[in-house]
Amino acid sequence: MEAACGQTSVAEKLYARAVREHPGSVRTLSSWAQLSVRKGNIVRAKQLYEAAIELDSNDVQLHQALAVLYVRLEEFDLARAAFKEGIRVDRTHSPVWHAWAQMEAAEGQVEVARKLFQEGVWAAPR
Repeated sequence: MEAACGQTSVAEKLYARAVREHPGSVRTLSSWAQLSVRKGNIVRAKQLYEAAIELDSNDVQLHQALAVLYVRLEEFDLARAAFKEGIRVDRTHSPVWHAWAQMEAAEGQVEVARKLFQEGVWAAPR
């Protein structure tokens, strides 16, 4: 709530406290990472997503979020690895395929992007 009201510093303190009191809370780490991205603190966001993945490596959305963060950092090989891991976790999660394809298209890898878009459709046709 504090973050939504513009009190991001207060929100960060509350997230830090929550993580201290409940260090296994993947959702808290993920939410804090999202706030860090909005604030432009990409390094902290990366650390938080990595910590969340360490706790729950089977959360496809965490892998996708980390991959998108790597794209922002122009760490495309790391992004590809994170996208691949997300697909390993859940190959029917079409947003992972789509985000990966968008990255490849933006990097001029049109054929790779086309294949990824198609794989996403086949994996999750609904």
